[in-house]
Amino acid sequence: MTRARPLLLLLVLGLVASMGARAGVLVTPRFVVVIAEQCAEGDVACDKVVYTGVDRRSGAALTLHGKAWVHLCADRVTPCRHLGWRFANGGTTYAVSDDGLLEVTRGGRSIVHQQGKWVE
Repeated sequence: MTRARPLLLLLVLGLVASMGARAGVLVTPRFVVVIAEQCAEGDVACDKVVYTGVDRRSGAALTLHGKAWVHLCADRVTPCRHLGWRFANGGTTYAVSDDGLLEVTRGGRSIVHQQGKWVE
């Protein structure tokens, strides 16, 4: 392990602690992603979510704003199940699933598809 990785993890954990929101940290082979919901607890369809992704190799960081990704009930209005979060950056979409999959797509093509683990 290089020196940059422990420092990166400390930086990310410091970011989570300073957010004042419910947050989770996902670690994939290439990225560390912090998801911070800025809604009341229990708001399954939160539309105020911040994504901060850090490239573990280069240290480059990206912050995006998005919302929860939910499955709607039969009435097509009520959120029934939380699936993850989605974020847009121009023509690029970042999706992070509850089960830890980071999927980045551009123009319908997958450019990142990495399974990660949620850390506490």
